Amino acid sequence: MSELDGKAVMSVPGSAWLRNVEATFDIKLNIIPLNYGLAQFMADKNFIQQCFITNEPFFVQQNGANPKCILLAQPGYDPYRVVYTSRQFIEEHPERVRAFAAASIKGWETFLFGDPTAAKALIASRNENMSEQFMEFSRQAMLENHLVEGDATKGERVGVLQRSRLTELADRLFKWGILREPIPLDAYVTFEFLTDERKALVDSPRLRHNPPRGVRGVLR
Repeated sequence: MSELDGKAVMSVPGSAWLRNVEATFDIKLNIIPLNYGLAQFMADKNFIQQCFITNEPFFVQQNGANPKCILLAQPGYDPYRVVYTSRQFIEEHPERVRAFAAASIKGWETFLFGDPTAAKALIASRNENMSEQFMEFSRQAMLENHLVEGDATKGERVGVLQRSRLTELADRLFKWGILREPIPLDAYVTFEFLTDERKALVDSPRLRHNPPRGVRGVLR
């Protein structure tokens, strides 16, 4: 990504991934606020913008272009995408939280590695813009880039949170000045609702070579 030094990039100003790229490669990016459209990208073959690799590349291809994507996980920025709740809700409704976590894991495993027909039908019934072609493109992008299940050889599974990965991210955020002070994991993470099998992977060693699994990318 060092070739991005000085380049204009359309993105959400203040995004942590931007600070990671600049700090990792000792470069400076010229940020254009993201407008969530693709007009400028389609009009200029040298234009660079933030995207979801499960989303925007599909529409770019539909309009006759062949985008190149750089995954944000490649330079080491790979936060988990999570569903979160309040400490109070967990304390008052632990079984609901446990059931939701289990259902979410089962749903992702079925959608990606089983028969996704029912899930696609439900999604389409709630959003008429979600065509079969688009949903399958997104599903294949998740599979090809291991966005959900990660790398099994490194103790990663659907639904697993690894202590070392979380700690490393928190340390980076503090180092970059995004966090004003270090925050202990116990202050914002609980492993209580993982299955016993997944709990055993919480302390799996974190290897430095990471697979490309960030869900966002940079087009061009």
